[in-house]
Amino acid sequence: MILDMLFTVALMLISFLAQTVLLPALGVTSLAPHLVLASVVCVALLCGSYAGMTAGVLAGCALDVFFCPAIGMTAIPLAAIGFLAGVKSSRFHKENLIAPAILSVVGVLASDVFSMFLLYFTRSPAVITGAVAFRCFLSALMTGGAALPIYLVCYRVYTRGKRRRDDSQLMMVG
Repeated sequence: MILDMLFTVALMLISFLAQTVLLPALGVTSLAPHLVLASVVCVALLCGSYAGMTAGVLAGCALDVFFCPAIGMTAIPLAAIGFLAGVKSSRFHKENLIAPAILSVVGVLASDVFSMFLLYFTRSPAVITGAVAFRCFLSALMTGGAALPIYLVCYRVYTRGKRRRDDSQLMMVG
């Protein structure tokens, strides 16, 4: 349990640093996958709705503190996406590789729509054109592709830890 929480915190930190430091250093700035969202979806699918929501709040607050004009613009959508992906996790087998990709694509699109509505209702001067919508769609597809390797790593780590716990319980009983 504690190792799962430590791995989740480490995963959120690595995805945060990769998205905010590594990708811009490589020159990928205008169109990049949302690695933090993909990581939140993976945690939610493997650990459940509350773990996904907690990961979304923590990662979203970190993104908001450093990059958003108001706290909550990223934390609220990431928390909602983490919770909803965790609720849907019981419908999917843990070995299913399509679920994290699809839920990540849907999550990015939902997060972008939420941000656009928030900008509209705060009367910020934002123009939503076809080019902006197309970039959001491409970013969503890239996030879905990035969710696959993240999910594979998370699945290996979480199932290895669960196997070790099950083995140790069997040794204690036997």
